[in-house]
Amino acid sequence: MGSLGGLRPWATHAHYCSSKAGVAHADQGDGQGAGAGDLRERVAPGMIDLGEKAAAAFMRRMAKQTPMLRNGSGEEIAAA
Repeated sequence: MGSLGGLRPWATHAHYCSSKAGVAHADQGDGQGAGAGDLRERVAPGMIDLGEKAAAAFMRRMAKQTPMLRNGSGEEIAAA
């Protein structure tokens, strides 16, 4: 699982962003040496709205910053 945090670091989440940057770089490095039949995918689902009332305002704000103008759902992650 990747994250935008691996590409654009967030000052308040350096530990999280560092781990996601490692995932991104490992995928890129592995892909360069992979054979013709090897496939690697990194999924970065974005914000997932789990219906927490305390996070509702934050989730609305984040949805406005995504290409689809909405957050994902737990059901979509499970289906993937």
